[in-house]
Amino acid sequence: CRMIRNGKSYSAEDGAKHVRRKYNYFKNKISSTEEFIEYAGTKSTKSGRLYEVLCVGQDGEFSRDWLLNELNVYRGM
Repeated sequence: CRMIRNGKSYSAEDGAKHVRRKYNYFKNKISSTEEFIEYAGTKSTKSGRLYEVLCVGQDGEFSRDWLLNELNVYRGM
């Protein structure tokens, strides 16, 4: 999968690095997985543009939706 951030495509590794940096910035405000997704994995704090995830053979979707779906799979929902 690739992360689309502010119109530019990033590898999964680079996307994860970016989200980790945002988590470290916001970690004092985060007390749940859903808050992590909202603060660190949803949109650019500078431009306000929503992040997207593009996986091979699948339609692209907003990262918030993709992350919440993956969380539900992980939780067995």
